[in-house]
Amino acid sequence: MINALQPNSSKQTWLDLNHVLAVIQPYSHFVASASISHYVERLFLHYVSNMDKLFDIPILDSLTSVFPRDISRAKAKYGVSPDDCSAAVFYKSKLLSKLVD
Repeated sequence: MINALQPNSSKQTWLDLNHVLAVIQPYSHFVASASISHYVERLFLHYVSNMDKLFDIPILDSLTSVFPRDISRAKAKYGVSPDDCSAAVFYKSKLLSKLVD
């Protein structure tokens, strides 16, 4: 998690994180805690703000499957609806804006 939050984190780091989240998903009740909530929120913000580079990694789905309460809280806190976080919606809006220009 910490590596993905670094300013110059690579796409491979996010792919690795996504893989780890898939592996730990069955054990999510063991890893969800108040001490990790801060990092989940930061991952959410980092992903949303860098979605143009990370749109093809389903990290929000993975984070939601492991930390559903934390992601729900982050979406509510920052006024982001689930549709706003959809990579497909984001990518489609980018394509449409290019077509209009």
